[in-house]
Amino acid sequence: METNKLSRDRCNIDEIVVARGAVYRYRESFSLGPIDISIGRRQIVAFIGPNGSGKTTLLKLLSGIYRPVEGDVYICGVNTKSLGLRDIARYIGYVPQNPWMMFHSDNVLDELITVSRNIGIDIDIAKENAIRIATMFGIEHLLDRSPLTVSEGEARRIAIASALIHNPYTLFLDEPTAGLDYNLKKILTDIINSSIDFLGISIAIATHDIDFLYMINRDIDIAVLSNGKIVYRGNINDIDMDTLYKYNIIPPQIHRVSRVLRDLIAIDFRDIDDIVTYILSRKDSIGEKICRQ
Repeated sequence: METNKLSRDRCNIDEIVVARGAVYRYRESFSLGPIDISIGRRQIVAFIGPNGSGKTTLLKLLSGIYRPVEGDVYICGVNTKSLGLRDIARYIGYVPQNPWMMFHSDNVLDELITVSRNIGIDIDIAKENAIRIATMFGIEHLLDRSPLTVSEGEARRIAIASALIHNPYTLFLDEPTAGLDYNLKKILTDIINSSIDFLGISIAIATHDIDFLYMINRDIDIAVLSNGKIVYRGNINDIDMDTLYKYNIIPPQIHRVSRVLRDLIAIDFRDIDDIVTYILSRKDSIGEKICRQ
């Protein structure tokens, strides 16, 4: 891989982000890696694990915010060690756990075009893109408002929209469901799916919210982190629940409910539809059995 320069044409490759033996250290207190992973075009990769496992650090390492002390990270085939943050910002979007940290402008429209303006995109093109994505995300009525006066869900949408205005290849989301209720999570899943389907981007998510990943309803590459190491890799549809329990990760609700019902009635359920069908067909006898427990 070349390591000198980024151009839009260079991202015409299948693997947008690649880490090879990448290591990052916080002095002597924490070490992440070595990490070997790639993020492909239109792919979702989710990093899950308990607090302190290294999810956010890994997200910042892969996005080029942090540089590896050993090994390498490539974005569009270019080594992040040879790039400035302004160069990297052209090709990635990054949304921190707290979206309010991003807001510095007087109104939402100016906030949305901040990255585009900083990397030299024509202001009229940036505003056109901002209005288009604001409409797509349902926040066009907020463009004249201060970003500091909007709701939690609106702030999350503004932050993600501002990270997409300049048409990045990969969007990095750090704990995107923090503080969101079910309805706002549903809106966020729609945004993620629309970003992939209509903008063609890849998405990397750091989260402990497994249920949210299932809500997205796509193939997702799961990487479980523990003490700075990737200890498990697999597709979300094949994930090993015992592995989640082993690394202190709360499994999806469907699996927790299934485990309780299995103990009660000795039947394993594959999904929520199986559970609903079974309960509706035997609701009287199940109700009596549960009440006796």
